[in-house]
Amino acid sequence: MSQPKHILIIDDDQQIRDISAEYLRHNGFNVDTAADGLIALQLCFSQDYDCILLDLMMPNMDGNTFMGAFRAMKNTPIIINTARISEDDKVHFLEIGADDYIVKPTNLRELGARINAVIRRTTQTNDMSFTSDTLRINPTSRSVVVHGNTIGLTHTEYLLLATLIAQKGQTVSRYDLVHTVFQDTSTFGNYRTVDVHIYNLRKKIERDVNNPEFIFTVYGAGYMCKA
Repeated sequence: MSQPKHILIIDDDQQIRDISAEYLRHNGFNVDTAADGLIALQLCFSQDYDCILLDLMMPNMDGNTFMGAFRAMKNTPIIINTARISEDDKVHFLEIGADDYIVKPTNLRELGARINAVIRRTTQTNDMSFTSDTLRINPTSRSVVVHGNTIGLTHTEYLLLATLIAQKGQTVSRYDLVHTVFQDTSTFGNYRTVDVHIYNLRKKIERDVNNPEFIFTVYGAGYMCKA
């Protein structure tokens, strides 16, 4: 029998922490909670989580600061839980390394569904390994080496790269990336989400994002990998 998935809830609102944790535990998750980013970082130093639910506005260490510190260590999927809902905010969440977001007040069934979805897509296996003179990916370790340097990617960035490499030399539409990588059209029907993740991926693997050597935009159609 597989072990329960381990979730960390980071929120300074105790009622939100308690209600969310109770619901998730009732649905088979193992849950820890933290009242701010500093406490959460201390927990993350000592153990691994399958998914993190992160509030942004907190004392001592807010969500943005936590995200920056945490992403330097680990690529665990993170779902932002916030009342901020502007389009610019959504893009910002993705740019700072979030895998998904959910808007407060939180619908608990939706929360459970989003956690399951992000865990499911980040635990997908891809049997294809790839090696070229300049880029190498290993699906077992999910490591990516570019020009001899190991690159830290989020789970979503890794899945995007693996999906594009699996169809190397072919145009992959944003629609196909939404359904293959994100598997959640209610959140990711906006193709701008794909574009933001691709831009983040390019910043990590391309020496010049304006003159890519790996991931190319096929205007009006999608993206293509030429590694």
